[in-house]
Amino acid sequence: MGDKSENWDLRLDWLHAVVGELWTQRGLFPGMPAVLGHLGAPKTISSFKAKAEAGRELEAKEAIFSYLDGRTSNASELALSEPEGKAVQRRWALLEDADRDLLRDSMIRFEVSKDQITKIVDPKRAAYGMDVSVAEIHDNPYVLAEQFVGENADDTISFTKIDHGMLPAPDLGARLSRRPTTGGACERCVSSASRPRSQTSSSRRANSSTT
Repeated sequence: MGDKSENWDLRLDWLHAVVGELWTQRGLFPGMPAVLGHLGAPKTISSFKAKAEAGRELEAKEAIFSYLDGRTSNASELALSEPEGKAVQRRWALLEDADRDLLRDSMIRFEVSKDQITKIVDPKRAAYGMDVSVAEIHDNPYVLAEQFVGENADDTISFTKIDHGMLPAPDLGARLSRRPTTGGACERCVSSASRPRSQTSSSRRANSSTT
């Protein structure tokens, strides 16, 4: 974890983040732990996990974003102290509207990591192969499968991950009501999904190095 101090609050935050990373049965919102980690609220991950496993996943999701938007004020529902809750609300409020829309509407549905989310919303996301805006990713998340190039061969976002988020299993319910503005998965995304990832990644890195 990189912490050699006796900072137990930091170590607890790390532990909560690890719980989110190891949780394999993540239901309808597999990206929620990564979003919470990105927002600096790792303590909320265990609380969300417990509610999801109790069949209260939608309720838990609504509670989180109601608090972030300032529509509710009880930080303890998110397993946060009042100062911690206010800090997370401030981080949320300082985001651009498009970033909030992407995190709330889209990224919670995809099994991605906190680091991947950070790269996606980074204004310099072109360094990771993405030549689209946050709003364009929100409108058609399938572009992540086509364009995202991570740090190594394991740092990928597959077409399958995006498709599972857009079209979750029937027993999970709550299919994404907002469809991509392109009408679905673009042909390039489908094509790239059938190619070895290394081919797509190396090609894009090669193109980036020549620009």
